[in-house]
Amino acid sequence: MSAGQVRSGRSDVVVLGRGQVARLVRAALAPEALVPDDAPPLTPSTVLVLVVPVAELPARRPGEVLADVRAALDAARAAGVERVVAITSAVVHGAAPGALPHDDDAPPTAADGVRGVLPEVLDVESELAVSGVAALTVLRPTVLVGPGVDTALTRHLTAPRLLVVRGAAHRWQMLHVDDLVEAVRVVVEQGLTGAVTVGAVDADGAPDLLTADETAAAAGLRTITVPAATAFSMAESLHRARMLPAGAQDLAFAVYPWTVTAARLVEAGWRSTTSSAAAVAQVRDAAAVPGRRKVDARDAAALGAAGAAVAVLATAAVWRRRAGGR
Repeated sequence: MSAGQVRSGRSDVVVLGRGQVARLVRAALAPEALVPDDAPPLTPSTVLVLVVPVAELPARRPGEVLADVRAALDAARAAGVERVVAITSAVVHGAAPGALPHDDDAPPTAADGVRGVLPEVLDVESELAVSGVAALTVLRPTVLVGPGVDTALTRHLTAPRLLVVRGAAHRWQMLHVDDLVEAVRVVVEQGLTGAVTVGAVDADGAPDLLTADETAAAAGLRTITVPAATAFSMAESLHRARMLPAGAQDLAFAVYPWTVTAARLVEAGWRSTTSSAAAVAQVRDAAAVPGRRKVDARDAAALGAAGAAVAVLATAAVWRRRAGGR
């Protein structure tokens, strides 16, 4: 894993992780590269910030990210590190029709028989739970956006239409990477441990949620509504045709809510500075600038396939609707 280090009071904060989110967190918390890649100088006073590349899991070999996490935790134990902040994802709570914002202490969902991103993130969190770290924080963000952050979900916001499942009141909650960084600062400075959810909130600290229509308006899109069975069967067909990195189960995170309260952070004084609507608009603006996106070559194929699949899914739904009208 790539690394960066910065001194904070009597502790050294070391950021480990691959991918654009990790690079942005590292740049904010450790603007000077004080250590070479793959050789962080861990000590008992180190605060290890471990950024799990959840958005890039479809592009990685099964078990590869889990192996990286195990290696990082082994190094932490060997160095006597007592404080670890792991950034995973609120996907561990699952996405379901009518789901209310999940609180910090909400248990992860079960993943029996489920494929895609969810079981891999749950495996990572299980590994963290048995790590033996004295002070462990698991930070669970919602949909992340930021400079160069290019994922299947942000691609969903740049497709020709915003896909909506009939009868499901979807709610979108975004989180800018800058606000994630400030959440890490609060966690470290105030010593918060355990599970901590994080997503955009309003000035009063309530979850900042967008309806599908509000999300579409912020993204400059129109919506296309299809029955759930149609959407998920098309997604599974595209997965089998290798146009979609994961199957129908991962589509749930684009059409059903998986929002959070961020209650512990709000109580600690944290507030997001970028609203969900502004974050959606940033995604759309970035997509309109040629050459703006920069992702690793290994991730580009999977992300491109995901974006293409979303576009095909929405287009197929449009054509199916037109055919039915005739």
